Amino acid sequence: MENDRKDAQRSSRDNQPDKKKSYRRSWRSASPLRKLEIIALGIGAAVGFGYLGVTVWGNLETKWNFQADQRPHIAPVSYSISIR
Repeated sequence: MENDRKDAQRSSRDNQPDKKKSYRRSWRSASPLRKLEIIALGIGAAVGFGYLGVTVWGNLETKWNFQADQRPHIAPVSYSISIR
């Protein structure tokens, strides 16, 4: 009896066009090809963000090195007082 009620609730939820599906139900109802596509998109996004991070970090290192090279080089001067 209780299972029949749950099945009826589940089927009524699935048939409501304005009701959004959860990510879990959407994943379960997706075809294997669609699941593969979602996984590939996720891997592609991760690779893209990784590449962006490495590029930004490399540009920052280049900027820091350039600033260090263009800085005036002053030889350290030691002052010592000698009493004779």
